[in-house]
Amino acid sequence: MNRPGLFIAFEGIDYSGKTTQATNLRTWLGKELGSRRVRLMAEPIELAIDQKIRKILCGAEEAPPSFFEFQRLFVLDRAYDVHWFIRPGLEKGYVEIRDRYALSTIAYGMLSGTDEEYFRLHYDVVGPGMCWPNITFLIDIPVEVAFGRMDLMGVSPEFFEKKENLQRVRENYLILANQHQYGTIRVIDGTRHQSEIFEEIKSELGIYLKTYRRKESL
Repeated sequence: MNRPGLFIAFEGIDYSGKTTQATNLRTWLGKELGSRRVRLMAEPIELAIDQKIRKILCGAEEAPPSFFEFQRLFVLDRAYDVHWFIRPGLEKGYVEIRDRYALSTIAYGMLSGTDEEYFRLHYDVVGPGMCWPNITFLIDIPVEVAFGRMDLMGVSPEFFEKKENLQRVRENYLILANQHQYGTIRVIDGTRHQSEIFEEIKSELGIYLKTYRRKESL
């Protein structure tokens, strides 16, 4: 019998620590629930689309003339993820964790449009099977912190990583966090030590895990 799973997403500007926290959660839940039932993936996923997006981001390939069309590439990849991984996984009772999901496309897309048009784009491309996370953790940091982390790591900014862009994206994320159509969004202060951040994530996730385990026992 198929059992409904649990869908969790991590969002935030670049170098916010979302990948670290998503990995921590996958490890912890794997011990709690069994590693085969907890799946962490980072979009983009589909190989051809992933390669094209990465070439554009690093400047190896020209971006589409329309910013909307560039963001549409991410949504096309998301359609692949939803239909081949997320929905089948949830139907099997898996915990599906995503390092970036739809909120990312909307927050970055708002650099040149509105949240409504990027919200609609998901249903235009993915179709009625589009699904939203049970809970999204938005790891929030100031842009200055993000650039400080880039300097420490010795990396150069990519396509979206100009200070003015990241500042606007951060503001967009915080606007979206207060809107109900995107599901439950918890804003987490990402400037603290990663262990403190993770304890808050586990605490926020508590009620969802109780519901998940109750469904398992049915």
